[in-house]
Amino acid sequence: MGLVAVLLISFCVLSISLIGTDNIVVGIPTTLDGPFKAVTVPLDKTFRGHAVDLPDTDPRVQRVVQGYEPEQISVSLSTTHDSVWISWITGDFQIGDSIKPLNPKTVATVVRYGRLRFPLIHKATGYSLVYNQLYPFVGLQNYTSGIIHHVRLTGLKPNTLYHYQCGDPSIPAMSSTYYFKTMPASGPKSYPSKIAIVGDLGLTYNTTSTVDHMIGNNPDLILLVGDVCYANLYLTNGSGADCYSCSFSRTPIHETYQPRWDYWGRYMQPVTSKIPIMVVEGNHEIEKQVENQTFVAYSSRFAFPSKESRSSSAFYYSFNAGGIHFIMLGGYIAYNKSAHQFKWLEKDLAKVDRKVTPWLVATWHPPWYSTYKAHYREAECMRTAMEDLLYQYGVDIIFNGHVHAYERSNRVYNYTLDPCGPVHITVGDGGNREKMAIAHADEPGNCPDPSTTPDEYMGGFCAFNFTSGPAAGKFCWDRQPDYSAYRESSFGHGIFEVKNETHALWTWHRNQDMYDSPGDQIYIVRQPERCPTEPKFFAKLQTKLNQQMGLLSFLTFPLFLSLLWRLIIVNGNFSTTLEGPFKPVTVPFDNKTYHGNAIDLPDTDPQVQRTVQGFEPEQVSVSLSSDYDSVWISWITGDSQIGGDITPLDPESVYSVVQYGIEGSQMSYEEVGYSFVYNQLYPFEGLQNYTSGIIHHVRLTGLEPSTLYQYQCGDPYISAMSDVFYFRTMPPSSPTNYPRRVAVVGDLGLTYNTSTTFSHLLSNHPDLLVLVGGISYADMYLTNGTGSDCYPCSFDESPIHETYQPRWDYWGRFMQPLVANVPTMLVGGKHEIEPQAEDQIFVSYSSRFVFPSEESGSSSSVYYSFNAGGIHFVILNPYTYYDKSSDQYKWLEGDLYNVNRNVTPWLVAVWYPPWYSTFKAQYREAECMRVEMEDLLYEHGVDIVFNGHVHAYERSNRVYNYSLDPCGPVYITIGDGGSREDIAVTHADDPDECPEPSTTADLDIGGGFCGFNFTSGPAAGSFCWNRQPEYSAYRESSFGHGILEVKNVTHALWSWHRNRDYYETAGDILYIVREPDRCLANQALITKRYGIWKYGDITKQNRMELRHPSSSDASNQIL
Repeated sequence: MGLVAVLLISFCVLSISLIGTDNIVVGIPTTLDGPFKAVTVPLDKTFRGHAVDLPDTDPRVQRVVQGYEPEQISVSLSTTHDSVWISWITGDFQIGDSIKPLNPKTVATVVRYGRLRFPLIHKATGYSLVYNQLYPFVGLQNYTSGIIHHVRLTGLKPNTLYHYQCGDPSIPAMSSTYYFKTMPASGPKSYPSKIAIVGDLGLTYNTTSTVDHMIGNNPDLILLVGDVCYANLYLTNGSGADCYSCSFSRTPIHETYQPRWDYWGRYMQPVTSKIPIMVVEGNHEIEKQVENQTFVAYSSRFAFPSKESRSSSAFYYSFNAGGIHFIMLGGYIAYNKSAHQFKWLEKDLAKVDRKVTPWLVATWHPPWYSTYKAHYREAECMRTAMEDLLYQYGVDIIFNGHVHAYERSNRVYNYTLDPCGPVHITVGDGGNREKMAIAHADEPGNCPDPSTTPDEYMGGFCAFNFTSGPAAGKFCWDRQPDYSAYRESSFGHGIFEVKNETHALWTWHRNQDMYDSPGDQIYIVRQPERCPTEPKFFAKLQTKLNQQMGLLSFLTFPLFLSLLWRLIIVNGNFSTTLEGPFKPVTVPFDNKTYHGNAIDLPDTDPQVQRTVQGFEPEQVSVSLSSDYDSVWISWITGDSQIGGDITPLDPESVYSVVQYGIEGSQMSYEEVGYSFVYNQLYPFEGLQNYTSGIIHHVRLTGLEPSTLYQYQCGDPYISAMSDVFYFRTMPPSSPTNYPRRVAVVGDLGLTYNTSTTFSHLLSNHPDLLVLVGGISYADMYLTNGTGSDCYPCSFDESPIHETYQPRWDYWGRFMQPLVANVPTMLVGGKHEIEPQAEDQIFVSYSSRFVFPSEESGSSSSVYYSFNAGGIHFVILNPYTYYDKSSDQYKWLEGDLYNVNRNVTPWLVAVWYPPWYSTFKAQYREAECMRVEMEDLLYEHGVDIVFNGHVHAYERSNRVYNYSLDPCGPVYITIGDGGSREDIAVTHADDPDECPEPSTTADLDIGGGFCGFNFTSGPAAGSFCWNRQPEYSAYRESSFGHGILEVKNVTHALWSWHRNRDYYETAGDILYIVREPDRCLANQALITKRYGIWKYGDITKQNRMELRHPSSSDASNQIL
C-alpha cells in the first residue's frame, strides 16, 4: 500500500490545484451530493395567468429599414468553430387576399467580414428564398415573406471576434456593422464562457424581461429549446387566441398570423445579430398548411448545420461549442428505431470523441421527466424509442421546453435514480402567451387519464402504469417523484457554464430576481471513471477496485485510476490464453432469431442512394499506408452508369485534391493524387454493362503519429469539395504504442443485419477497422439487379460471372460515415473475385480501394502489410498463387523476415477462408493453403490469425498442424458481419454432417485437393472429429463483430460482440497472451531457414526483462 498512499497524496494535491484553477466554488451543491430530496417552491401568485403579448405597434417590432436594407439579422453556428451562418431578410412581407411574392434573384446575398471593423476584407455569398402561407378559404389572408438570405462563413479562427455587414453592396443596401465571436476550438480544456438556455420564449412583456435578464448575463451562445414566436396562436387577421384549439375550427388547416415571425425577428435582432443562437423546433412551429406542409416558416427563417453534421433534415442536427457536443432532436417527426432521425443519431453519437468533446448535451422540445400535469408523459413514445441510446452513450444533460415552468431532475434513467443517467432540465418558462404550468400530476385529483396524454404529432400511445417503486400500479406518483429534484412555476432562463472536463455550473434565473441572482444552482459533475461512455465492462473493473481498495469516492484522476486498473486486471477479471487450452464450448443456436437469410437493404433505402450533386465527392474512405506517417484518402465523383450502351466518364475532367490539417487548425496542406474509372462489360445479349464514377486516390504523407486530422476532398476549382471529415493517425511503431481499439469483422454485405453490425461497431469507437473479405456481395446479383439465393444458382447463362456493380456503390455510401473517419483495411475474399472477360479478377475491389502494396514491397493489391503502432499486420490472399514458388509466398518470407519484434511485438495475419473452422460450411476448404504456409507463419511466431468466409464466430485454442501448441496462433473466424447468405449452423462434427472430402476443395483456391484423414488423436482415420475438436475453444452462430485491444508487449484483450446484445456486451472475451520468452525457440527454425540468427539483439538480459519487467515498467502492464 506504500505506492498507493503516495499516489493518493499526489492525487489529492493535484485535485485541489485543479479545483482552484477551474474556479469551482466551494459551497454550491454538486450532483455528487445527490440524489436530492424533492423540492417544490410554492407558487408566487404574482405570476399566475396569461402573459400579455407585445402589440404590433411596439417600436421594437416595427420595420425601421428602407427598401432592401437587411433586417431580422441573426448568427448561428455550423458544426465546428471555423464556420458560422449569417441570416437576414430584405424587403417587406405581404399579407392579404392577393399577394405577389418577391423575386429572390433581385437582391444579392453577400456578407463582408473581417477581424477588423474596417476594412472588412473577406466576402462570402449564399442563397436566398421566400416562402408563402396560403389559405384557399374565403375570408382568410395569405402571406408571403420578405426575401430570406443565408450565408455560411468558413475558415474562421476559434475564439475570435469578427465584424460583418450583410446585404447587397451593388444597390447599395448593406446593414450596419455587427460583430460575433466564434466558439473555442473543440478540446477538453476549451469552452464557451456562458451558454444561455431558454424555451417557449414567445413575444410578450414577460419575454422582454427574460431577454433583458439573459443579455445581462453576457452569454456567448443561446439555445432556444423550441416554441419561438407563437404565430400559430393567431388567426390570419391578427386576432390572438387564448388557446391552441379554441379558434381554428373554421378551416381544415390551421390558421397562423405569420407577421408575428417578423415581429419576433425584429425584436430579437439586437441579441441574435451578435450572439449565435441555435434553435430546435417545438409544437408551435409545426403550423400545418396545405398539402400537409409543416415547419415551413421555421425551416425557412433559420439556418441549421444539418448538412455539416450529416443530417438530412433541419429538425435534427449537431454541433460543437468547444469541448461540448450538442445534439438537437425533433420530437414531432419520426424518431423510432427505423426512422432516419434515429439512425442519424446513432451515427452522430458513435462519432463523438469524448477526449475532444467530453460533454455531451441533448436538446429537444417535449420533456420526458416533467412532473407537471400539463404535457405529463406526453413524449413517452419518444422516451421509449431513444432513452436507451442516449444513456448508452453517456449523455450528460438534457434540456427541454414545452412545459411552462422550471424543473430539474436528479440523475435518472428509465424512471429510476441512476448515477450515470442524464440530468433532465425543463426550462419552458421563457415568457410565452399561454398559461404558466402550475398543477402537478402528483397532486390530488390532477393525475391525467393516460388516454389523454399522447400528442397527435408525436405518434402512438406508449403510456403505462409504473411497475415498481412507490408508484407501482399507478400512472402518477402521489407525491413529488424521487427523480424530480427541484420545480418552480416562474418565468426565467438558465445559464450553463462548463468549467472543465468534469464540472459544469448550472444556474436558473427567475425574472422577478436581479439578473445575477440564482433561483436554482448546482454543479453537474461528470464521472467518466464511474460511468464510462464506451464498453461498460470497464465499469466492472471499477467495481472490483471499490471492493478491494474502498477508494471509489477519491478516484476522479484518470492516470491514478488507470494505474490501479492495470494492477487489478492481471488478477483474473478475464480469462487468458495462459489458462488454456480451454474445454470446447458450443453455444446453442438461437433458431428463433437467426433462422433463414438476412434481408438485403433495398436500393430505395436513403442510406444507399446518391445524395451529392454533379462532381461532389461520395463514398469517401481512409486507409493506412504501411506506417503511421501516411494515409490514403479515396472517393468517387460522378455517378456510375449501367445499361447496354454506356459512356465512361473522363477522369481528367475532375482534379483529385485533398486539403487537410490538424484538427482545430486551418486545412492549409494540400495533396493531389490520381483518378480513373473501371468497367464491367458483358458481351452477351440481355446483360447490362457497367462503368463506375471517377475513382480518386490521394496519399497524404509526413503526418504526425496519434494525431487527429481534418480534411476535405474533391475538386476545389469547380467548388466540388466534400464535407469535412476526420481521421486519427496510428501511433508510431513501438512496443509501448498501440491503437486503442481495432475492430475486426468479416462478410459484412449490405443487409439489415449489416446495419446492426455497423451501429454496434460504431458504438465501440474503433481507431482502425479490418474488414476480412466478403464486402458488398455484388456477385450474388444478376446484371439486372435481381438477387440470387446462392452463388452458382443463377449464373449459367454466360461463360463469365454476372455481377450487379451498383451494389458496390450502395455499400460505399452506406459505409461512408464510418470509413471516411476510421481507417479501414480490406482483405480480398471470394465474393470480390468477380471473374470477368479476359480472366480479370478483383477488378472492383482493387479499383475502389487503395492498399499499401508498393510501400510494403508487394507487387499485388491482394497481399500487403502495414504497422499500427506495435502491431504488424500481414494481409494474405488464397485466391492468387500462394505455393512456395509463388510471388506471394516469397513476399511473405521477406516481409516476415524484416519484422523486428522489438519494435512491433505483435504479429497478426489476416486472410479470408479459415484453416481451423469446425463448421460444415467451407470445412477444410483452404487445406492446400494451410499445407503451404502454416510452417512459415508458425516459425515467425504469428500471434493471432483472423478469417472470415464461414458465417459464424469461432475462436481456437493455440494450435499448429491440428495439434494444441502453446506457441501456435489463436485462430479467430469472424465471418458473421451480416451477409445475405445463410448463417452457418451445422458443424462438421455433428452426426452425419461430415462432408465428403472430395467436395471440400474450392476451385478458386489454387493448389488442387489437399484433404486427408487425420492420422493421430481422437479423429485418427477420419476426415472429421465426432465431437467438437480440442483445438476449437468457442463457437457460436450469431451475427456480430470483434474488438482487439492490445495493452502492452504481452497482453491483448479480445472481445466478440453479438448483434443481439448491447454493443458493449461481450459474448466472448479473453486476454491473448504472448510468451516471447517461452516461444523464442521458434526462432531456431528461422535460423535453419535463413542460415543466420536474425534476433541477435535479443540478449539474455532482454529475455530476462521480458520474463520479469522492472518496476519502471509497471505502468505498461495491462490497462
